[in-house]
Amino acid sequence: MRKEHAALAIIRVSRRLFSHTRVHSWPVTGYLYRKVFGLVAPGGDRTSDYLGVTLTYPTEDSAIAAGLVGGYYERQELTLYSRLAGVSKTVLDAGGNIGIYACIGAAQLPPGGRLVTFEPVPQNLAYVRRNLDQNGLTDRVEVVQTALGPQPGTVVIHLAAGGFTGSHSVARATVGADSSGSLTVPMATIDDYVSEHGLSPVDLIKVDVEGFDIAVLRGALRTLRTDQPTLLVEYAPALLRNAGYDPVDLLEIIFSSYEHVLLIDEPRNVVRAVERVELAAMADRKNLVNLVAINRSDHLALCQEPL
Repeated sequence: MRKEHAALAIIRVSRRLFSHTRVHSWPVTGYLYRKVFGLVAPGGDRTSDYLGVTLTYPTEDSAIAAGLVGGYYERQELTLYSRLAGVSKTVLDAGGNIGIYACIGAAQLPPGGRLVTFEPVPQNLAYVRRNLDQNGLTDRVEVVQTALGPQPGTVVIHLAAGGFTGSHSVARATVGADSSGSLTVPMATIDDYVSEHGLSPVDLIKVDVEGFDIAVLRGALRTLRTDQPTLLVEYAPALLRNAGYDPVDLLEIIFSSYEHVLLIDEPRNVVRAVERVELAAMADRKNLVNLVAINRSDHLALCQEPL
């Protein structure tokens, strides 16, 4: 335990030193944080309180574990997500992972609000259900064991080795040589699911699917057009290419559908407007950013508040 405290102290000091600098967002910086934590993590599951909910997670996934224990895991993104969920009746969570977004979003839903989280990997689903249950949120969230994509059918998910729950991907290149295998899972579209379950209008959609984001949004074009939900989506050009997509296509979907596109500038701890040309210039970089696309004035005002 003493070694773990020392490792976390190193991570926290480093984050303070590098906050509001580009060093903070370099991929190698996150890699070093995870390596430091991984050296002292005891293994097995751990439970922490984070942003108002209690979360159980595998310490083998040092990316999530270090961030939750250190108090910085996707803090800006989750802060915005919780704000937006608080004024949203229907929320869709594409890429549920272990239920972090589902729990934090569901905890903020207004009366009568509903959240649907989609996660195809059984190991992850067990954590989703456990986390919802221990927060008393099971009745507010529908858990759907399926992938989302451009058409109904099936898709192969390659599984990341070493317990990295958030790194499973349809792209073999994203998972890398250390894949622990694969599984074929059902695939649905957001448009079909919304129509079949009477969910329209959808207020908020979060998409984080390790490079399959364009495919998910192509299966949601009708919902984007008719409901104009606020969209929280990862822009990771390298992962998109691994999955066989051109990053330009993601920008086309977003900028043709939304009046306001914002970038979560994690190093500077701000949310700012971003132009298509700036994002296009990032297409050859390996790092990723998170975007918020908005047509609703009340959602825009929430995103403009200080983090």
